[in-house]
Amino acid sequence: MAKIIKIAVIVIVVVLALPLVAILFQGGKESLTGEEQQVWDRFLAKHLSSGTETPSEADADAVAAIGDRMVPYIEEQFGAAAQVPRTYGKSEYWLVIILARIGTPRAIDAIVKVLEHDWRGAVGTNRETAAKALVWLGAGDRISALEAAIADHERLVADSKDPQRYGAEVADLKKYLELLKKGEGKRDKSKFPFGPALIMHEIGLPTVMGGDV
Repeated sequence: MAKIIKIAVIVIVVVLALPLVAILFQGGKESLTGEEQQVWDRFLAKHLSSGTETPSEADADAVAAIGDRMVPYIEEQFGAAAQVPRTYGKSEYWLVIILARIGTPRAIDAIVKVLEHDWRGAVGTNRETAAKALVWLGAGDRISALEAAIADHERLVADSKDPQRYGAEVADLKKYLELLKKGEGKRDKSKFPFGPALIMHEIGLPTVMGGDV
């Protein structure tokens, strides 16, 4: 009887552990539902298209609505668009938009990976958007990551064929750094803005929602 109980307990433990094992073998990814997969596929079709078509804000919001489970799927796409022929310089812009609108600590970790930018592609555009996202989310504990990205970007600009042109990217990154150091941003799940709105003073930073990052 004791042996039967022991076997039953082992079977139960194995059954309960299977979902966790499956996630680990998928690189930390949880499976998407059929509808969620359709939403993601629709976004990727535009993000990875070999033309001028790009995702829309509605596409991005639909993915962001799935939440934190999307982060590892998004990370898998870092650098992918730049490898597609005739993408006309597509970057990780829309991926950062989604991460900023998810706004969780896990999403912020992924935004920092965009700052580090360990792949080929439009570094400046990506880093500027990622820096703005950190400010918007009030991620003050990621100041050192932004400082490291700025130092690396200064090196890239100095080595470029047109340092005067790309020097503006460094200047913008430093403006975002100052905002981040001031702690003006807050954790905010409202819609992350487009363009250079924060440093151009076209909109105000979110102030309603707070919380530790």
